[in-house]
Amino acid sequence: PYSIAIQLLQSNLTSKDFLIDAIDISRLALEKAKRGVYTSYSFRNDCIKNSKIYEYFDIDHNQFKIKNLVSDCVNFRHENILSRPLSWKYDVIFCKNILIYMVQSAQTKLLKYIDTLLNDKGVLFVSPV
Repeated sequence: PYSIAIQLLQSNLTSKDFLIDAIDISRLALEKAKRGVYTSYSFRNDCIKNSKIYEYFDIDHNQFKIKNLVSDCVNFRHENILSRPLSWKYDVIFCKNILIYMVQSAQTKLLKYIDTLLNDKGVLFVSPV
């Protein structure tokens, strides 16, 4: 979610123009993501050499900590979206990796459900299964 937020901020949007809901069933994964602490291993070399990275991270002893400018754009939510229906609509939905952990019947159920979460002109991005 932070990568998406950074891309939107670099596109001249402000943190008031968007909000990202990062939803996961794993509390551990959410806590790790929420911390927003990375090492240089998490970045491509050309990214670290790019001075723009310093706009979005505080850097201390090879640790890159996401700045509030970015983290304030992300709302982390612990949810099981197959058993607890969501009641809001989205302009864009990214499904990263979730489908690879599901049997085909659950994949079909999830994709039908996600379709109800998209606004009329909403866009869905999925990773390969």
